[in-house]
Amino acid sequence: MLMKEKNQWSNLVKGKIHLLLRYSMWAPTLTRIPTRFVPYFTFVPSFIIYFPFLLLLLLKSFFSFRVSSLAKIERSNSTRIQSES
Repeated sequence: MLMKEKNQWSNLVKGKIHLLLRYSMWAPTLTRIPTRFVPYFTFVPSFIIYFPFLLLLLLKSFFSFRVSSLAKIERSNSTRIQSES
């Protein structure tokens, strides 16, 4: 009897964790991944939440590369002009 109650309690806790994982992590995503494939106690961040941050990082790195490459071109042009005169 005690083992059966313990097993029911364990299943109840697992069910609550399952729901928490499903609604807190997968609810914002557009493509839902079935939660039966997500093991318990794993944190899988939602892509939608982190997408703007990743996009900002990508844009920042792109523009910093572009600015640095433009600065190098400007320096090489100025040294070429100085050497010609």
